[in-house]
Amino acid sequence: MENIKFWKNYFQIISYIIIGLGAFLAFLKSTPLYQPFNYIVDPAFWHAGIQNQSTITFKYFVYSLIGSCMIVWGIFLYQIIKNAFDSNKKWVWNTILITTIAWFIIDEFYSILYKVYYNALFNAVLFVIIIIPLINTKKYFTK
Repeated sequence: MENIKFWKNYFQIISYIIIGLGAFLAFLKSTPLYQPFNYIVDPAFWHAGIQNQSTITFKYFVYSLIGSCMIVWGIFLYQIIKNAFDSNKKWVWNTILITTIAWFIIDEFYSILYKVYYNALFNAVLFVIIIIPLINTKKYFTK
């Protein structure tokens, strides 16, 4: 049972990271802290590096939506882990797995389609970070 507690704590940390990244996107996208990410993302869409105010406003709007979705996903994951993970009910494990796979397939497909390769790489790393505890806890949820 000690092993399941380790993975529960691991998942809670992942939840905090997802919430933090979402907050970073939603609330800090127009600050100098976000500039390094603009240097990575912008060339995929604005080859000449020229953006008018309407484009910047739309970009910030989209980042706000993405950030809010990440915050909600992180809260959802945290609540599932905090309140149901110890129950060892199969739906808990399946819910985390299905939502993770759905996010990964969709986000990865569009990241590659639009040539935002840094995001595809980030997705792959985050996917592995989430799948590792799922693989290691499957036995607790298949009784």
